[in-house]
Amino acid sequence: AMLEPLLSEDPTRHVGHPKEACPTTGAKVGLLHGDRCDELVAQAAAQWGSALIAAASSSQRYAMFDCTRPRTQQLFKVLVGDGDGGMDLDMFRKGLEAHSFQIEASSPEGKRLLRAVFKVAANEKDMMDVTEFRAALQRLKLHVLFQQMQSRTHRKQVEGCCLDWSPVDLYSKLVKSEDLYDHLLTPRAQQFTMRWAHYTEPDEYTLLSLGVSHQLHLRALGFYNSEQGETNMWVRGDDYNMLVPLFRLTEASRALLQKHEAESRSASAPQRRVVVELEWAQLYIFMSGQQDSIVTTRSAWRVPRVTQHLSGEHTQRAVHRQRHRHRRRRHVEDGRALAEHHLGKGLPLKVHNVSPKVEQHLDMFSHAFHELEQDYSELRIGGAPLLVFRLLGATLKSHVEVHTAYRARLEWFEDHIDEHAKLELAQMKRELGHHVRRLEALTQLVTRISTCTCFEAKVNVDGLRDKIIQLSRDIGEAMESCEMLLDEVKAQIEFKQSRSAFSITLIVTLLYPLQFLTGVYGMNFQNEAGQGGVPLLGMLTLDNSYFMFWGLGLLLTLPLMAWFRHAGLLHWH
Repeated sequence: AMLEPLLSEDPTRHVGHPKEACPTTGAKVGLLHGDRCDELVAQAAAQWGSALIAAASSSQRYAMFDCTRPRTQQLFKVLVGDGDGGMDLDMFRKGLEAHSFQIEASSPEGKRLLRAVFKVAANEKDMMDVTEFRAALQRLKLHVLFQQMQSRTHRKQVEGCCLDWSPVDLYSKLVKSEDLYDHLLTPRAQQFTMRWAHYTEPDEYTLLSLGVSHQLHLRALGFYNSEQGETNMWVRGDDYNMLVPLFRLTEASRALLQKHEAESRSASAPQRRVVVELEWAQLYIFMSGQQDSIVTTRSAWRVPRVTQHLSGEHTQRAVHRQRHRHRRRRHVEDGRALAEHHLGKGLPLKVHNVSPKVEQHLDMFSHAFHELEQDYSELRIGGAPLLVFRLLGATLKSHVEVHTAYRARLEWFEDHIDEHAKLELAQMKRELGHHVRRLEALTQLVTRISTCTCFEAKVNVDGLRDKIIQLSRDIGEAMESCEMLLDEVKAQIEFKQSRSAFSITLIVTLLYPLQFLTGVYGMNFQNEAGQGGVPLLGMLTLDNSYFMFWGLGLLLTLPLMAWFRHAGLLHWH
């Protein structure tokens, strides 16, 4: 009864023709467009998508929601064959069932619904090509996902932006949860040559929706939940999928670095100790084989465990190491410095002159939008490969800033080295080692990119690789400086220990005459009358015993002290 109004009339009457333009952007609408057709596809997704709904939160979700071009083309070739023919109704049903749709083709209502969806997807033709088949799969799976997203009571709001441009024009818009469905189904306008869609902190259902719409490598999206981050690259057909971990200083640590740089230019100002607190996220980059669209998603910024103790979140290992009084004091000072700047007392950050709303979503990549605002700029003309180079360049810039902060903190330790800095220098050396390993993985990624012949920005990518290698060498030099400072601290500790042992030995040596006299006085010498005495010293009476003991002890100790003084072993303060 619910489908009767849709199925009683010709459903293709409501299909938007590919030549019709979107009233907002002027883009070609494409297949399966129209409010009534959306209702038809929504009904089909609700009836056929029970298996997909159950798999949306399981480990099989990436395989079941995969709509990439290689998989759909392979399935279309298996169903249709090697000929140039299209897909008929029965092949269409088998293709949907291969993608886990449960179609009830035995009942009359199920047959009518399947036939109506086929006619809508094929634009009134009797046969369907691979592009129309992929569009039908995408629309059905998107409806399944959006129905699940709407049924959730506490769903996360989607935040992102989309930029379409040509050498002479630029169009940008923000993407919210209520606009996500229309945005994913609206193609780029005809007058534009490039599209860049960027999403921040998408949840699982949003990731799957983006993967279905943009034909992303869904398995790569699973690395968002990894603890340490991973650098990788996949090439599927002509499409490129890259996974890059992002590292940067927190806002408070960046403000401390800016103050340090301002004070270093002033000779009268005291040098400030820089606290290095990092945060990291995962960046996913997808570039289509036509090199006309790029999709990027960034996960939430998180603080690694190796730096959490600086902001007050003490781990058990960090608390265990806070045993020395001076190191605890420095630790508290560092935490207070970060807390002050977390409260907004730091210097204002330098930002580019871009739209605040767009910059909020582009974050560390706002400089790319700043370049896109200029007509006939290199980025507008260069296309997708050059945009990938700009994104990787922004990633390297954050690594350079992190190295600058570590170097500034290391310079402070060079001027304030003591035996209590051993644990902090050892921890800094470990963190620099982690940084080098991240750069090595980034170097391997850039090397793989430079070997791809499709990248027109190969010269720029090669230059970026050289900069990464040079930064790795600089960090290696910082690690060597840490090792030298650790050796110096070790030498100071060993000198202090040897000095303490020498002082104890000197005290014992000076007290040796008194120990000798104590032994002599402790012997039980007696005369014939049974009275105690000491040979050569006479009788031990109350009048002369203490005088003889202290007098002889002082008489033997003073020459010994004079000899130590003459030999330079004893100093008067």
